[in-house]
Amino acid sequence: MCTEGQASVYFTVVERFLSDLVGSTSDQWVYLVNESTPQQTNGYDCGLFTCINLELLSRNQPLDYEVADDFSEEARKRIAVELMFGHLLTI
Repeated sequence: MCTEGQASVYFTVVERFLSDLVGSTSDQWVYLVNESTPQQTNGYDCGLFTCINLELLSRNQPLDYEVADDFSEEARKRIAVELMFGHLLTI
């Protein structure tokens, strides 16, 4: 987890990157904050949670999954299989 100040810095960087990428200004975007979305509890699973959240968003699924003890290991295996075969698995 990060502080509100760190999150603001990250958000500004992503906002600038996306503005350059798609050529639109951030005042044209809609921002949604979902405070109930599961978050990592360590300093190294941020990419994993980002991939999972983006996959769920792309499928119009809610971000309300359970994070069990073996969550990260199982999620990494599933993502590896998806990358090897070049498509998302059915969830």
